[in-house]
Amino acid sequence: MNLVQFLHWARKKGGGSYNLNTGRFNPSTGYMVAVNCEKQLSVLSKELVKIYLAEYSEQLTADDAFFGLWLADGVWYYDVSKNVSRLSDAIRLGMQHDQLAIWDCENGVSIELPKRQTAGTLTQQKAYIDSVVERIEKGRKV
Repeated sequence: MNLVQFLHWARKKGGGSYNLNTGRFNPSTGYMVAVNCEKQLSVLSKELVKIYLAEYSEQLTADDAFFGLWLADGVWYYDVSKNVSRLSDAIRLGMQHDQLAIWDCENGVSIELPKRQTAGTLTQQKAYIDSVVERIEKGRKV
């Protein structure tokens, strides 16, 4: 799949992830976590994608970086994301980057994240994230 094909697919399906360096498309395992560079735009167009890719080209050169697109409530979100293999690591990374959710690639579902704690000591903030990791992992075990 190339970038143009990815854009057509994303428009049809409402989003997806594409690695510009490897051509890897929508990983089937792990968790997608947006790490920075999020833009909210009203449309998905080749012109806007070109501008976005030029603006964030440095971040997207990493082999583990994905160009992410998703549609929610009529708004297109453009972002740079990573595919993280362990749920606990994905939760921590997502919370560190103030994400509302991460994407479970294997099950095709979003996992909502609470806002991170900004008050208290770093130790208290870390303990809060650890408790969130434990709660989410416990809730997902069958």
